[in-house]
Amino acid sequence: MFTEKRYIVDYLVLIGEVIAAMRTWKKTMMSLMLAGSLISIPIGEASALSLTVDGKDLSLDADPVIVNSTVLVPMRGALNSLGAELEWNNETQTVTAVKGDLTITLKVGDSSATVRNGTSVTQVKLDQPSKVVNNRVMIPMRFLSNQFGAQVDWDQKSQTVQIKTADHGNSATQQDQKGDKGDKGDKGDKGDKGDKGDKGDTGATGPAGATGPAGPAGPKGDKGDTGDTGATGPAGATGPAGPQGPKGDKGDTGDTGATGPAGATGLTGPKGDTGATGPAGPKGDKGDTGATGPTGATGLTGPKGDKGDKGDPGTSGLLTGIYSYQLATVADATVIGGADIPFSNIGPTFGSASHTPGTTTFTVPAAGIYKLSYTVSLTAGIGSAIAVAVNGTVDSSTQISALTATGEVSGIALLNLAAGDVITLRNNSAVPLNMALAPAVGAQLVMEQVQ
Repeated sequence: MFTEKRYIVDYLVLIGEVIAAMRTWKKTMMSLMLAGSLISIPIGEASALSLTVDGKDLSLDADPVIVNSTVLVPMRGALNSLGAELEWNNETQTVTAVKGDLTITLKVGDSSATVRNGTSVTQVKLDQPSKVVNNRVMIPMRFLSNQFGAQVDWDQKSQTVQIKTADHGNSATQQDQKGDKGDKGDKGDKGDKGDKGDKGDTGATGPAGATGPAGPAGPKGDKGDTGDTGATGPAGATGPAGPQGPKGDKGDTGDTGATGPAGATGLTGPKGDTGATGPAGPKGDKGDTGATGPTGATGLTGPKGDKGDKGDPGTSGLLTGIYSYQLATVADATVIGGADIPFSNIGPTFGSASHTPGTTTFTVPAAGIYKLSYTVSLTAGIGSAIAVAVNGTVDSSTQISALTATGEVSGIALLNLAAGDVITLRNNSAVPLNMALAPAVGAQLVMEQVQ
């Protein structure tokens, strides 16, 4: 018995040492993971995570989540904390963050983001795509902080992600400049021994140890009281039939039984001979007109008739027109706000319409009503707008706004123009736009005189 107790005590001590070692290992691994990825913490501990920006707690409208060791935070609170302006396109599920010359575009579910810094455009691969969680768009905090020049640190003790923005860091650097290092002071006296700290909280209960060996069987107990009678079991199978008994006396005649159902109808007999035709009956009323029968086959073509007289002259078609397009290069692909779009090439022309390749202007040859069709293929420039300008003044009926950063923006207008009017296609906004580079067509303009 003593040997068995000693075995159990040794086993429990060993279990305690293993649990302590596992706790130390878990803390060490957590610190290494957080230091390596800055804001990556083990899944399941997001509720203990807090964020500060420039020393101030960041209040979010939803808790951060962790996906594949990457912290995702609500887009609005994160971008506002970094000083960026937010644009959200619900139709394309796209987030656009703008701060100065830096524009970052992320699409929910995409594994990369577009970063535009001035005229430079790059694609950056994300550790984890943005997601929609509980009707909140969650975006990777580390990626955005790095792109906007912020410094990201991890405080293990407080479980806090600390973000220092570039603007705050520059200010702090100027304030924290120190003078020359002074001489080393004398060693101070040894301080008094501090008070004994409070007793720490009791650790979590460790896992139950393995079941020990079964003890020896105890002595046989006294016979218990007879239990209640059990429920009646199912009926047994029917036994074999016994021998037939002697025939009994004839019983009284029973009452007449109910009439049984009618039998099935018999087969129809053979058809009799047709009787003599009776006298004709009176003439009946006229019946309804029957449905029209199918159209008969087309008859043979008749002989060709004599040639008719010559008709009056018809009205003329298009009087004059020109098609021009822009094959943009890096030098002229960007059109700033308020500037006119150049057109490098001329397509088919008719009448007296003209345009000088490489310029922005088209001259109206004759007075009349003109149809203008125009298109710009954007690679950047959300918020810009294109419009037709007549003699330098934009016609408000022709303005079309760019609601997305990429794609085509086009319009059609009918304008009453005078001979000598000068037509241009203008970026009628304060936002610069970028046209698609050749060999793609960056812009098109068709001018047709219709009356």
